[in-house]
Amino acid sequence: MSVTFKNAPLVELIAELRWGDGSRPLQPNTPTVMQGVGPELDQFFMRLSGEVYQHGFRRAERLVPQGFPVFPFQPVFRFRKDEATDNSVLFQAGLGLFSVHAVPPYRSWETVSGIVRAGISALLKARGSNDKDTPFSVASLRYINAFHTNLTSGRSVAAFVEEVLGFSIRLPSGVSRHIKAGNKPKPQVQFSFPLNDGASISFLVGEGMVNNETAIIMDMTISSDDPVTPDVDAVMTAFTSARNVIHNIFVDLTKPIEHLLEPMADQCDV
Repeated sequence: MSVTFKNAPLVELIAELRWGDGSRPLQPNTPTVMQGVGPELDQFFMRLSGEVYQHGFRRAERLVPQGFPVFPFQPVFRFRKDEATDNSVLFQAGLGLFSVHAVPPYRSWETVSGIVRAGISALLKARGSNDKDTPFSVASLRYINAFHTNLTSGRSVAAFVEEVLGFSIRLPSGVSRHIKAGNKPKPQVQFSFPLNDGASISFLVGEGMVNNETAIIMDMTISSDDPVTPDVDAVMTAFTSARNVIHNIFVDLTKPIEHLLEPMADQCDV
């Protein structure tokens, strides 16, 4: 059962697909001579631009200037709808990369999933003959949430992590005895583990900045461990499954502040 919230702390949702040689792992900023760089890549962007245009994404912005090196999984083009229509969802594409980004006033997975499906459909139609049938090596769904003072009730990072989220943090005496009197540590909890459905989750919570304000950030990403068939339904199944796990974890962890989140039917999402 899905629970929605009036005061959802969502900052951004990112649904991302990767494919091609070197999809994982890759050293940051490593130059590449991957097939598809040059005219073929430009033709892919042109086809994709035409496809997403049909779904209302008519504003295209090139993020990497023409003639500059293109790295794997680096966004090269960004596609948006007209400002007067909807500015909360955008597409990005690069070499072996396609992603959908949703930000407030994002309302729910049920409402944005149709746009994600449209983007995947456009991508599959735009892919060239060399990679048309290439499976997606990575399908990942990421939720970034920021808990501001309206949800933390003045708790420190350590208190929020322990009292609200339920993580037990205990520093050994060899560390705690060096903490300056009157100060408390600011923990950052990070872990990852495989799931039952053939995917893996990465979890991170700690203090960060959002819109120039300090907040407690909870960042969850679920990624496929196995290749995903280049088919709209197969990809959406992976994304929906990932969303359900992330949603359930969020609901369970935030039970102590559920009253502050204000559950509401068909209003917001996490």
